[in-house]
Parts: sequence; structure tokens; C-alpha cells
Amino acid sequence: MFRTIVTDHPDTQSAWDLRGEPSLLLLYVFCRRIQRSAPHRRLQGASGYAAAMESQRRPRVHLRSAFPEAHAALTALDDAVSGGRLEPALLELIRLRASQINGCAYCIDLHVQRAREQGERLQRLDVLGTWRETALFNERERAALALTERVTLVAGGGVPEYDIVAAREHFDETELVSVLYAIATINAWNRLSIAAGVPVPARREDPVTR
Repeated sequence: MFRTIVTDHPDTQSAWDLRGEPSLLLLYVFCRRIQRSAPHRRLQGASGYAAAMESQRRPRVHLRSAFPEAHAALTALDDAVSGGRLEPALLELIRLRASQINGCAYCIDLHVQRAREQGERLQRLDVLGTWRETALFNERERAALALTERVTLVAGGGVPEYDIVAAREHFDETELVSVLYAIATINAWNRLSIAAGVPVPARREDPVTR
């Protein structure tokens, strides 16, 4: 009876030569069923991936519209830092390095674009995360980047006195405070952007220049 049921199953008609081996027939039936259902599962997987990608195009929290006063205040602080005495290229290095440490994709994308618009060399942006291992950054930039890493990772050991002393060799008091405000501001933007799930905007690829 077992052989009759199995060999009469529509999935086994193309495997009639296996009718004397019930275990092989059962395996064949099982594999055929998986094969038939696979396209449906692939379709479900594709639609699930599309849904996930679509969700990544929308923030989880709307920072500006939900609390416009706070957003405007942080923007005003950012504008004050940008309008200070620090050179724009240095500010973008500070913002980009902090964003790399914090893992803020939106902010990394934004500040790479802004740096390139100001004429920053792509090679320097490529190696910014390992700036200590290169000779591509001057002493003023290196002091600012060292302080950026210390303040961004402040929970890991504070900000040693020697980092402030080293920075004073390249920045006057107002510039040093401007560096600190720049670091604090980008760290705030990083945390807000990550928590809110601010998506990285799609843009047309532009020619790579170095």
C-alpha cells in the first residue's frame, strides 16, 4: 500500500524508476515540493527587502517638525561655529572624523560632500580615519583631530591635559573653544541623526577626482 500511495503521487510520476525505493521516493517528493515553493519564498524575500529599503528612506522620528525650536537652536549653534574663526576645511575634518567614530552614515555622507565642494582632496578624506599614519595633515589639523577623538570618546578616559596643551600650540583661546563647540555640536547631530534614523539620500554618482 505504501508503494502505491507514494508512486501514485503526482510529484513522483517523473521518478517511476524509483518505485522500488520508498525512501528515495519520499526524498524526491520532499525536494520537489521545496523546488515548487522556492519562487514564492524568493518573491516574499524580495518584497521584504524592498519594504526594508523603503523604511530606510524615511526617518523614524521627524526632528525638525516635531520640535522646531530645539532644531532651530542647534542649527543656530552650528551656524555660529561655522561663522567663527576656524577655516571651513578644518571644520569639515572635525565633523567628518566625529561622524566616523559615532557611525553616523547620514553625517558622514553630508560632510564628505561638503568637504569635496570646498575643494578637499579625496585622498585625505579616504585616509582620515587613519590620519596619524599619514603625512597628509598639518600640525594644526592633527591637533584638532586628536582633540576631536578625545572629546567624542570622552567616556573612555576623559580629555587629558596634554591634548589641551598640544592644541594651544596651534589655536588661540577663541579658536580652541570654537574647536570644542564644533566637536560638541557634531556629536549632538550624530546622536540625533542615528536615533531618528535619518536616511542617507540617494544621489547620482559623480566622477571621482583626486
